[in-house]
Amino acid sequence: MIIKYSVGLDVSAADIKACISVIDIEQRVKVQFSKTHSNTKRGFWNFIIGL
Repeated sequence: MIIKYSVGLDVSAADIKACISVIDIEQRVKVQFSKTHSNTKRGFWNFIIGL
């Protein structure tokens, strides 16, 4: 049984990283989605389109 969802976003000068994870009733964390794009205009738009 999933009890929590977590969304993370890390923006640095080099890249943009995002992930979505779930936490179950036993507090185990499982990453469901993870993506990295370069922190450029093209990388930003690829990130937005990929959502």
